[in-house]
Amino acid sequence: MEYLNQLNKEQYKAVTTNSKRVLVASSAGSGKTKVLTTRIKYLLDNGVSPNEIIAFTFTKRAAKEMIYRLNNKFNNIYTFHSYSYKMLLNAKDELGFNKFDSIRIVTEEYELYILNEIINDLNIKYSPKSLMQFITKRKNNLEYKFKTTDEARIYNQVYYKFQEYMMQRGEIDFDDMISLFLNNIDNISFKDSILNQCKYILVDEFQDTNQIQYELLKKLSSKYNNLFCVGDINQLIYSFRSSDVRIINEFKDSADEIIYLNQNYRCASNILEKANNLIKHNHNLQSDIYSNINPKFKVIYHELPDTSYQAWEVASTIKRFIEKGNYKPNEIAVLFRNNYQSTEIEYELKRNNIPFIAYGKLKFFKIASTRRMIALYQFLDNPSDYILLLQALQIDDIFYDLIIKRIKSTNKSPLDIIIEMNISDISTKAQAIKELLTIISKYDRKQLFESLLEILFNNPTDKELEYLRALKDIMINSQLKTNKEILDNILLSDDEDINEMGVNLITIHRAKGLEFKCVFIISVNDKIIPQSLKNEDDIKEERRLLYVAMTRAKEYLYLSSAEYHIIHGMRKRLNPSIFVNELNWTGFCLFECFTKLCIFDRIVLEVIKNDNWNYIQQIEIVEI
Repeated sequence: MEYLNQLNKEQYKAVTTNSKRVLVASSAGSGKTKVLTTRIKYLLDNGVSPNEIIAFTFTKRAAKEMIYRLNNKFNNIYTFHSYSYKMLLNAKDELGFNKFDSIRIVTEEYELYILNEIINDLNIKYSPKSLMQFITKRKNNLEYKFKTTDEARIYNQVYYKFQEYMMQRGEIDFDDMISLFLNNIDNISFKDSILNQCKYILVDEFQDTNQIQYELLKKLSSKYNNLFCVGDINQLIYSFRSSDVRIINEFKDSADEIIYLNQNYRCASNILEKANNLIKHNHNLQSDIYSNINPKFKVIYHELPDTSYQAWEVASTIKRFIEKGNYKPNEIAVLFRNNYQSTEIEYELKRNNIPFIAYGKLKFFKIASTRRMIALYQFLDNPSDYILLLQALQIDDIFYDLIIKRIKSTNKSPLDIIIEMNISDISTKAQAIKELLTIISKYDRKQLFESLLEILFNNPTDKELEYLRALKDIMINSQLKTNKEILDNILLSDDEDINEMGVNLITIHRAKGLEFKCVFIISVNDKIIPQSLKNEDDIKEERRLLYVAMTRAKEYLYLSSAEYHIIHGMRKRLNPSIFVNELNWTGFCLFECFTKLCIFDRIVLEVIKNDNWNYIQQIEIVEI
């Protein structure tokens, strides 16, 4: 087992431990993926069957990376949702789905159509979106605050009708997957087989676990009690997804062994020092977290007059790095709290002819045009499902209620009803779909996609075509056998691959788990980072968010705040983040800023023009 020689002392201890319940407290960049994959390899080499090991991650990207590192010799790596869905499919006949060929995953838009129908049936006046929020919270065992007891009664009535409606049609949503599996696992005939396949359970990013996922882990580990969890409390940034710090603390208290990974292999020592200065204010920093990587650059913080200057400076610096050969575009990332903050950066990068890709925008399958195509694909497999048809045809409110009433009052097919109603373009499209159904078996994947595209879209915009081409590539080139399998895989996806060509523009939340040689963190301002100062727990999570952002950087780290931001169309003045002072800055020098950094020419001119030397403060210098 020569691979064990590549581990440090703490990693070796984690990989080879004989303890059952283990928490590996892994700081940022400490090699947690290496530990997880090496642990799996170690178990396999010591005679454990691959059918007795299962690993959970939070993204398909992380699962793919682990499978790749294991040379595709071990594939039992899942997200909680993909595993639960697989088990539900295996047990569908026992769970009341026996009259259906499969269990279909539905989109949020489809669910809103269902809720509109329930609202009409019950003759109530509530927002479908607020009802959907309640249903999501209830499925995840989360509290929902009602305004009145009458509202609570109606919301729960809607919930039961909604679930009944879904079950009758063999449908589930994203939130059903784990709860439905967890609540029925004791009644599944092959429960023992499931538990035997979970003799050794490994969990990545354990700090992100929510309560229902933790309950599932307890259930799956109940027979053998082997639970190997890797996590970092300082990277818990998903409380809005119900991640709860109490879960990792509870497991920590009950663990047989806690192993600390203290050495950071990613960040230069000065970057890690600044990050540690910040996170120690949360009072749970592991002791002696260190890096032996020598710095190439100083860590930078610039306080700038507004977001347009900020975008200009970031783009200018990136351009200089690329031109000097310091970094390739795809080795650079610009991180921000919210998606809208990338707009000015995008403009400046375009102006400088710097390639980039903006992540964290709407996923392509959530764009209206691709949702319509997905709905039409699903309708082809379920031609009696009028909601899918209405979604694909994008029926507006004028005709929606009328069509629903006609459908419910006759035994005719939804297509025939819409054709008979002779609603101009809508009926023409319905006729084309009906004709397509009679010859669909003669079409290959490419012909089918192009036919559906021609039916639904007369003159798609360039943006719609961009997303539709992405869907086309997947539908045509997928190795999966059926359209349903392909669509399920799309709807279960959670992230995009990192761009190979351009600068990465990405939200901090989405950047978690990634690393880049060069990182810019923009708009480090109060009301952005931290977004809220309501209570100490909020502030701690916001501090963890900035810590995660800083520890994405390997060599170069730049942070900036902008005095003025455009928020909801209004120019507003924001203070630098309260976290800036916690980083313990030293060596600020205004004079050297002007003599050494020509990227400040534009700011210098503005300072002179306005006679306002407060535009630039607290600048630490870097030689570029």
